[in-house]
Amino acid sequence: MDALTAAGAFGTIVQLICNYRAEKGTDAALNHEQFIEWLDYHRHEEIKNLICNTAALRTEIDMVLKADHALIKDKLDAINTTLATLTSHVAEFRGLTVTMMPGAEISDQAVSILRQLVNSKSSSFFKLNHLGGYILQFEMGGHVEHNEPRFLDDDLNKLCGLGLLALEYGGSGTEIYKITRSSVRLIEAIDGKQAGN
Repeated sequence: MDALTAAGAFGTIVQLICNYRAEKGTDAALNHEQFIEWLDYHRHEEIKNLICNTAALRTEIDMVLKADHALIKDKLDAINTTLATLTSHVAEFRGLTVTMMPGAEISDQAVSILRQLVNSKSSSFFKLNHLGGYILQFEMGGHVEHNEPRFLDDDLNKLCGLGLLALEYGGSGTEIYKITRSSVRLIEAIDGKQAGN
């Protein structure tokens, strides 16, 4: 199964499980067999066959169906917001994202910080106090440019919260922001090319 098909199937299964849970109620004891019957009744043949032919998928569906419905809903809401935040700077999805979830955007400054790190030779940068503000210094030398210093902490916190930067502390308490694979993939998706090229 290619990546696009797998992503579509995943999204469809999650949505159908939510619909199923909403229809059956939050207190019902549910399992994958009942879910498969429900899929059959609602003519979701392709998804039903995928589940029937994948033992690991059946086990995972049982786990999701046994989980607290309110907790699952909260987690899905958080995932939805994260996905919208990430796609808000991908040209092909920006309009859709901004229309459906206008508050989920990641700032231009945050994207610029990520892009500079991804395209640098460094794997991290340090946040250093400087003249009443901060400078962001690459580990390999040079500085990360930023033009909205009063929102710097907000942007760095958001990038860390999304897993796009990993925060560590140096011996003197210096904040060290490290690159992640997710940050590289996001910049590649935004720029439409392999990062660093």
